[in-house]
Amino acid sequence: MSMIDYRRTDERDHVGPNPFWIRSAKMEFGGKAGFSSIMDDNEAVFMDFPLRDKGAFPVLIQGVVVEILTAFIGGTVAMTIGNGTIPTPNSSDGATVSVVAATSVMASAVVIPGTIGNKLASPLLVPFLLIPANAATPVLYAALTSSGTITAGACRINVLVSEVS
Repeated sequence: MSMIDYRRTDERDHVGPNPFWIRSAKMEFGGKAGFSSIMDDNEAVFMDFPLRDKGAFPVLIQGVVVEILTAFIGGTVAMTIGNGTIPTPNSSDGATVSVVAATSVMASAVVIPGTIGNKLASPLLVPFLLIPANAATPVLYAALTSSGTITAGACRINVLVSEVS
């Protein structure tokens, strides 16, 4: 599947004490030119974990809240949130997401895309470590599938992380 890039470039330059929350940009139907008609059956990358000047300290993913801002409409919509990799931190729309664990963060039974509100991964399926890298850069992503064509919807994710340094 092809990647649709929803990472925020203005976050995580200043990291406070552990643990801390990071928030993705909003993934929205029609929010990216050329991607509105193919939102389903692609991976929306919410955040990446490249090497930074501090080194490759592991990042512990401890909790996730999905905010469904606008209900997803168009057939029976299912969303899973998992972790994978992209070729480099400079990868952009259309790049390939290599799936590591498709439901490592949240299974579709937890996230109900047709319902507005906050969804807590309770409990998080498996707290896990990501090792920052500039080749095969770790990412958190959502995969949307539908029995029809998705015509509306918006969400973002909030992730509770700790840097292990």
